Amino acid sequence: MGANPIVWLHEAALRADHPAMRAAGPHATAVYVWDDAQLQRAGYSLKRLVFIYECIAALNITLLRGDTVAVLSALKPDPLYVPACSAQWLEPAIAALQAANIPFVRVADVPFVPEKRGHDPKRFFQYWQRAEKYAFTPAAETLPL
Repeated sequence: MGANPIVWLHEAALRADHPAMRAAGPHATAVYVWDDAQLQRAGYSLKRLVFIYECIAALNITLLRGDTVAVLSALKPDPLYVPACSAQWLEPAIAALQAANIPFVRVADVPFVPEKRGHDPKRFFQYWQRAEKYAFTPAAETLPL
């Protein structure tokens, strides 16, 4: 682990128990970058923005404002822990951070409901019909889906 580990908790990973927090270690700084341009591109409603802000406040993490890549680069993370997600808006930021030679580590999330075989992400309803009976059990094991 480097001298300045930082965890970038973007809106797809705003929770205290994200594996990126554990991977970064107890001395890491968790940040959220309030990027007005990105939030506008995402088309979030005022209600969604308030929800994001309330999550940040509840987590008691550092809130920074500005261009995501510029802000994260200025922090000089060593390394930057990035929670992985499938959101397309994340990829340009990752590419720009790579171009700026920012060392980063993508940290995969623990699946909500693990499966033995994959599912078609375009068919969530079919997946949920199979998964919901297992989703809220105390110790969900690998599903027989």
